[in-house]
Amino acid sequence: MRSKPQNTADPMGRRRRLRRSEGYHGEAKTWHGLSRAIRRGLINMKIQAYLTAAAVNLKRLASASLSILLFVYSQEATSSARHPFRQRKVFGIGLSVASA
Repeated sequence: MRSKPQNTADPMGRRRRLRRSEGYHGEAKTWHGLSRAIRRGLINMKIQAYLTAAAVNLKRLASASLSILLFVYSQEATSSARHPFRQRKVFGIGLSVASA
């Protein structure tokens, strides 16, 4: 007979982590082909899992960097709206444009 786990300090946190990880695995299975092995063998399956994880991580990284870039751009746009004739840099690059 199994005994209860000793660490029951935060059962809701465990449920949240399980729910979050199920979402990640579900996305990998449905959208990135992890539901079936492309080639036979454990080594090939590991390679497929690593490549799938890399694809999902790159997708999340691109999404996060785009949102940060848009946030920074919107902050620059609102600050230049307060000072209409100030020269500003575009995306932190040395290009200066006059905002009218």
